[in-house]
Amino acid sequence: MGEALDAINKDLERQRATAGGYQGSINCRVDETSAGALELCVTGAKENSDVWKMADPWGFAVWHEIHNRLGGIKLGLRFEMPEPSKRDLLKYEAFKRRLSYLAEVNESCISVVLSKCGEIVILYRIDELANRPDDEVVRNKFDDRSDKDRPGRLEKDFQSYLFGKGLWDFVGNGLRNIVGKRTNERLALFGDDFSRIGELKPRLHVEREFPTGAFKGKISGDTRILPTEYIDLVTINKNKEIAIIELKFDDDPLEVVAQLLNYALFFFSYKEKLTPLIDERLGCSCRDYRIKAYLVSNVFHPRLDDVWRYYCRGGDAHFGMRIVRMGYMEANPS
Repeated sequence: MGEALDAINKDLERQRATAGGYQGSINCRVDETSAGALELCVTGAKENSDVWKMADPWGFAVWHEIHNRLGGIKLGLRFEMPEPSKRDLLKYEAFKRRLSYLAEVNESCISVVLSKCGEIVILYRIDELANRPDDEVVRNKFDDRSDKDRPGRLEKDFQSYLFGKGLWDFVGNGLRNIVGKRTNERLALFGDDFSRIGELKPRLHVEREFPTGAFKGKISGDTRILPTEYIDLVTINKNKEIAIIELKFDDDPLEVVAQLLNYALFFFSYKEKLTPLIDERLGCSCRDYRIKAYLVSNVFHPRLDDVWRYYCRGGDAHFGMRIVRMGYMEANPS
C-alpha cells in the first residue's frame, strides 16, 4: 500500500492548480491514520478567501477520484482549514454549515472531519441546522428589482427575460402592468416542475435576486453571521414547493454546487422566519411547502456529476436539489 499511496500523492501534487486537476486554494494528500485507516486530507491555503467556497466541492471531487482508484477501500475525508481572517468569518460559517450537512447525509459512505488550526471542530447536526436560535434573524423586506437592466451578460439578460413578464390587468381606461406582480409562466422552459404553470390559479409570482444573509439579534452590518448573497429567482413550482433557482450560462465553475447548497440551507434553516416575506412577495401561503433548489445551465463542469451525488445524497428528506440542462440536444434515432 505504501508504494500505491506514494504514487497517488505524487499524482495529486502534479494535479494541483493545473488544467484538468484541482484548485490551487487547497492541497490534497492521502495518508494512513494512527488507526491504520486511509484518509484524504484537504488542506486549505492560508490568506486565500476562495478556499471557503472551493474546499468542499473540490475536496469531494478529489475524494471521489481517489476512492475509485483505491477500488472501494474505505477512505475518510478530512478538511484541515486555517483560522479565517476577520473578513472571512462569514464565509467560514457558511462553509461549516455546508460541511455539517454533507457529513451527515453522507455518513453511510464517508467519514467527514473538520479541523481548524489542528483542532477538531464539532459540526452541526441536521436538527441544529433546521432549528436555529431565536436571536438569529433574517430580512423581512427588500427592494423591488426592475426588469430594465442594461443588456450584455447572458445570464442576467435571461434572468431579466424570465422576470420581466408582469401581471397585466385593466386599470382605469387601459391595460397596465401591476407593479411587483410578476408571474412565472416563462419558467416552463425549465421542464416538468414548471410546465403549464400559467394554468394554476391563483397565478404564482416570481422574485428576482432574493437576498440571503442572517444576523445576530438585529439586522445591521455589524451583526452579520452569514454572507449576503442574491438568489437569481425564487418562486413556487407547480408541485407547491419553494423553488430556488441559480442561473449559469457559458460558465461552469464546480463551486456553484456550494453556492446552491448555501441557498438551500438558508431557506431550510430560516423557513419559518422567511415565510411571511415569501407569502407577501409570491402571493401564496408557503408554511407547509417543501424546498427545492435548481441549478440551471447550458454547460457544466466535467466533475459535476462526481460531486453532485454527495450534495443531493439527502434526497428530498430535508430539501431537494435538481439540475436543469438547458440547450440539451438529443441525437437523431438510428
